[in-house]
Amino acid sequence: MMNNDNPEQDNIDQEAAKWVARLNSGSVTGEDRQHFNAWVAQSPAHRQAFFAMRNHWQNLGQAAQQSSTPIPQRTKSGKPWMMVAASVLLVVSLSLAYPRLQDAVLADVMTVTGEHKTLSLEDGSTLQLNTETAVAIDFNPQQRTIRLLHGEAEVIVAHDPSRPLVIVSGHHESRALGTDFSVARIGETCTVTVFESIVQVSDHNNVIGLLKPGEQLQVSDNSQQVIKTAVNLKEANAWRDGKLAFTARPLHSVIAEINRYRPGHLFLLNNKAANRPVSGVFDIAKLDESLVVIADILELRPVQMNGYVLALY
Repeated sequence: MMNNDNPEQDNIDQEAAKWVARLNSGSVTGEDRQHFNAWVAQSPAHRQAFFAMRNHWQNLGQAAQQSSTPIPQRTKSGKPWMMVAASVLLVVSLSLAYPRLQDAVLADVMTVTGEHKTLSLEDGSTLQLNTETAVAIDFNPQQRTIRLLHGEAEVIVAHDPSRPLVIVSGHHESRALGTDFSVARIGETCTVTVFESIVQVSDHNNVIGLLKPGEQLQVSDNSQQVIKTAVNLKEANAWRDGKLAFTARPLHSVIAEINRYRPGHLFLLNNKAANRPVSGVFDIAKLDESLVVIADILELRPVQMNGYVLALY
């Protein structure tokens, strides 16, 4: 399954999708089968990923084929299996979206893909929601609680010592001891970034870390992985100005970030390019244009599969 927090597994999943596509392309060669057998024999993870992708394709592929969206003619580059591979990955990704339906029921406020929303809260605080974000707000006389169900939110906190403001994300709480910080919940990871003053991050009343301005903490849901780093604040909150900013960010990470803001789905079908560095400031409203620039710089080819799937290879 696609997992933005595990690039190695993402690479395996993409390879598995490509093998499913090749083996069902009708043009598989004996050499292809030899390479496939060697790849499967390399690791149990390869076998598991292949069977999972094949099952998803068999179970969900029929629905995808019945879509009213016409399939475009293949490009001059040939390799129609790449289109099938992207379709496999898209179907799998769509199947992972259903848990968010529960968030839609629980949320007080949500944003959709590419949307940015600013709220003035009853206590005078300002809450900014990034793309694909859902929050539930619960203010009472003792505490101000914002539950981040998914996505990313930044809050500029109105000072009130008698009522602390806490953002709850999964099993973790970020308590404002100052004024301006953000919390992101993407996949199984909670990321806290501090822009002003101090924020305390805890897990079931156990303090994980105190963050100062310019510091970021990434913690897994089970708190087994905790990473504290310095962060470029201009890059961290560029989304507030409708931008995405990267400095030597690996391409696979850039693609994961772009997928949060762009309708449809972007796939990288060239594993050798996954760790190539990307730097620049890109307009969220013009991401397809930005992708053409990135592809040109990295000598990759963008292929529009249909209205929803774009692949780089």
